[in-house]
Amino acid sequence: MGNMMLKQTLFTIHTFEDYEKLKAHIEKDLARAIIHKHQLPEAELKLFSDGTNIVFSYGEDKVIKIFPPFHQNQFESEQLVLKHLDGNLSIKTPTLKHEGELFGWPYLIMSKLEGTNLETLWETMLHTNKVVILRELGELIREVHALPTNGLETIDCHWPQFLEKQIANCVEQHQTKGLPEALLQQLPAYLDSIRHSAVTF
Repeated sequence: MGNMMLKQTLFTIHTFEDYEKLKAHIEKDLARAIIHKHQLPEAELKLFSDGTNIVFSYGEDKVIKIFPPFHQNQFESEQLVLKHLDGNLSIKTPTLKHEGELFGWPYLIMSKLEGTNLETLWETMLHTNKVVILRELGELIREVHALPTNGLETIDCHWPQFLEKQIANCVEQHQTKGLPEALLQQLPAYLDSIRHSAVTF
């Protein structure tokens, strides 16, 4: 698809439903147009299948993440947080290489971290290994929370709405994951008991 046709297609996407219908038709062409815009070399593009936004592994060491216009706030938040964390933690975080907008679609190009998605290993992992990882995650969260928040004031994560959505879907989520019936029956009362303090936290 040429740039003109790509631009025309992108301008027909106004809602999440439009985006879901057309995403598969535009994602690779959009990534290639971004690569061309920055005069970066041709390299393999491998789509990450999970996630709402368009994310490609690009070559050996980069990731391209493309946001539809209605996810502008996600783009801005991620951009700020990437810059904020870069070099400030005891572990590597992705480094922002390029950022911009093409035909109204914001994007980030960042370094790719080596590793395996924990979700693919968790079920088969030894309990002792899980404990070690959870402890390390707790340490990492503490490091992140200890950083100053200067420059992050513009991020609005819509916390009350997010929590209400999580609470509304909680029972169904745990039911699909096989939580025992006795515990499922206790969830609604527990969620009601904590709703006010959680949403106003």
